[in-house]
Amino acid sequence: MVGGKMGINKKVFLWGLLFGLLYVSDAMANMLENITYSILSGGRVQVVMETTEPVNGASSFSTDSPARIAVDLPGTKSGLKTRTRNIGSGSTRSVTAIEAGDKTRVVVNLTSALPYEIREEGKKIILMINGGFAGAASAGTAASNDGNPADEGRPEITNVDFRRGGKGIARVEVTLSNPDVVVDMRQEGTNIVLDFLGADVEQSQARELDVTDFATVVQSITTKPHRKNTRMIIHTKGEFEHLAYQADNLYTIEFQEVSKEEKEARRKKQLTYIGDKLSLNFQDIEVRSVLQLLADFTGLNMVVSDSVGGRITLRLKNVPWDQALDIILKTKGLSKRQNGNVILVAPTEEIAAREKLDLESQKQVEELAPLHSELIQINYAKAEALAELLKSEGNQLLSERGNVTIDTRTNTLLVQDTASKLSEVRALVEKLDIPVKQVLVESRIVIANDDFARDIGVRFGFNRENSVGGNASLLTAGGLPGHTSGTFGFAPGIENAAGSGAEALMVNLPQQLSPGRGGAVNFLLGKVGSYLLQLELTAMQQEGRGEIVSSPRVITSDQNKATIKQG
Repeated sequence: MVGGKMGINKKVFLWGLLFGLLYVSDAMANMLENITYSILSGGRVQVVMETTEPVNGASSFSTDSPARIAVDLPGTKSGLKTRTRNIGSGSTRSVTAIEAGDKTRVVVNLTSALPYEIREEGKKIILMINGGFAGAASAGTAASNDGNPADEGRPEITNVDFRRGGKGIARVEVTLSNPDVVVDMRQEGTNIVLDFLGADVEQSQARELDVTDFATVVQSITTKPHRKNTRMIIHTKGEFEHLAYQADNLYTIEFQEVSKEEKEARRKKQLTYIGDKLSLNFQDIEVRSVLQLLADFTGLNMVVSDSVGGRITLRLKNVPWDQALDIILKTKGLSKRQNGNVILVAPTEEIAAREKLDLESQKQVEELAPLHSELIQINYAKAEALAELLKSEGNQLLSERGNVTIDTRTNTLLVQDTASKLSEVRALVEKLDIPVKQVLVESRIVIANDDFARDIGVRFGFNRENSVGGNASLLTAGGLPGHTSGTFGFAPGIENAAGSGAEALMVNLPQQLSPGRGGAVNFLLGKVGSYLLQLELTAMQQEGRGEIVSSPRVITSDQNKATIKQG
């Protein structure tokens, strides 16, 4: 009986110890107890998140579409009775707390993207929207501005430097004493203006740097106090593109000179980074956590190597998420490989070694893979030409063990190689073995000359009838046959008189191409009294003639030579 009671007591003790441990572990878990907000001057809103224990490693980021600010509280559960609390002040609409896994995410919904700053004070996480901290302010009251000099502990700009990179790239590097400084950057004309909100500048750095001699688009850099902030004005010239990013305490503004044509071409061309834009504010956070946040934002699957580690402070404003990822990877010496919707992130050396190992393994597999033979029928091209292409030096169409032979009778290729190489050869033959355009060349072989001549002539005669010694006679100063008779008179029909038919022309210039041949026209111009005028015109034309010997034709493929021969 005593033994039975002792067994029961042991069971009760063990169950009590278990419930006690569960209660203690639950009590030790950090919890978000309350969220309050205060409306300050200038439209600023202060959101305070109160927890049961200090939060270690709170992080934040923002998005532009939709406009939101998200604050992640790791190792914290939500103890709020209502998830959402309306604010309705300026561009700040509401704040929502969502518990997911081992963290709680506080999301501030905005009507438009606004600058913000976050800090930790013990068990409180303070989020200031649209402006830097202006001192303590109670709920519902405006922050006071007593005009005192810079408060102790304010962040400072400790160094301003300029560096020239390759291809004319200019970098302005600003070293901050605190990486949490909010920077407002904008372009005013040809100048880039940056306001470091709530930050001072060391006296030695409040100056103007003349960097004209570096031959970049940046001409000078002016740094000076401005109200409670520090203002930097970067004077530039020409066309340029600029980018700002921050890694830990170093804030960098990078300039790249471009011509108007290049700028227009880049504008028309698809952007290299096409991801949704977002703003990030990471304060000494683990790199793996940043990658997890980007994976949550994009919805992509991300595999991170175990060798990825370290911490980073990064502030980016309105940049595509894929560009933000590249900046993070470049800063930490990492690389990525994407396959579908899965992104692998690992150190660059590790990825290079892995890809080299994959190539070596693939080569070994090809060397050990069994050989297969396949007949490939060629329909339009010549099998000999394709075989020469496959066997030509300097190509990788066949493996070291592969070979190809030809069957000229059937115009077929016999290829022996691994299965993967046979697939490549088959795909290549399908693209090359296609009908080509044919050209019909028709010609004429002709024997011909180009002789050609024309000539024209004229003959002119004059006759007069007269009487000598009482006898009728004909005085001739040149006459044409047919107009005078053989008995010293005009021809019948003109005048019955005696005369001579001999030619004694006053003008005798006939055509010379073929004397005695060709056409002639004889005119009797007129007879007035005893006078007779005569005119003869001659003309001749000679032309060379050609003879067509043959009319050969030949058909050839496009871009191939053809030859025609005769005799």
